[in-house]
Amino acid sequence: EEDIGSFTIRDAKGKNIPFIVTMIQKNWSKAILSPINLPGGRRVNRYTIKLIPGAVPGTSYKTLIVTLAEGELKVEENRKKLASKLENENLRVDIAKNGTVTLTDKKSGASYPGLLLLEDNEERGDEYNFRENDGTPIITSENVRAKVTLLTDTPLCQQRKITYTLPLDRECGRGQVDAELILTLRKGVGTLGVDMTVDNRCTHHRLRLRVPTGIVTDKNYAGQPFDVITRDKVSRFADDRTHPATDFAGLDAPDG
Repeated sequence: EEDIGSFTIRDAKGKNIPFIVTMIQKNWSKAILSPINLPGGRRVNRYTIKLIPGAVPGTSYKTLIVTLAEGELKVEENRKKLASKLENENLRVDIAKNGTVTLTDKKSGASYPGLLLLEDNEERGDEYNFRENDGTPIITSENVRAKVTLLTDTPLCQQRKITYTLPLDRECGRGQVDAELILTLRKGVGTLGVDMTVDNRCTHHRLRLRVPTGIVTDKNYAGQPFDVITRDKVSRFADDRTHPATDFAGLDAPDG
């Protein structure tokens, strides 16, 4: 009711917490339970915000302090940027016409081209075991024409949607795969979030998403319950050319 138009948010140590306003509801009715006047009510301005609170200890909480300030807050609109580019303090992301991504680490200068290429090959196994159909060509999304849509572009978060169709024409199965990828890059974060959804309209095949790192090593890492295990590059099982993973997998460049 004081008609305050702006505020700041800080943590318990006084550090400023960045935030954006996504919605403002003017003259909103707020019920107030008061021991003096029950029920009570006020007409207020209601702000919906998004913020980056910083590190929060596990199974804990973090106190944030709202302080009134001069000025007026406005709803953050999407910035007018190219849909094919994302960038924050740590990473630069360039999306190619076929939907693949070049990721550049701005601190080290390292660049990783050709990420997120969709690969498809024939498969002759059953519902339990993968069996590659040797000698049949691999089909990739190298020559597709992807559509890139800007979803969000604010100082705190950038999101892009990539969509395309991969046609499949083989003796064992004909059809297509409709792919949708959502890329998310947040302020201050050193990783690119990727969520992929596929509408699979073909049979007897396997889809894989390529993430070429350029790292040459004989070891890889994988998550399992309560542990991270180290595995050899080549599986110890004769029928397995690749390692399965249900949690995460990683590579590390050898020393030197």
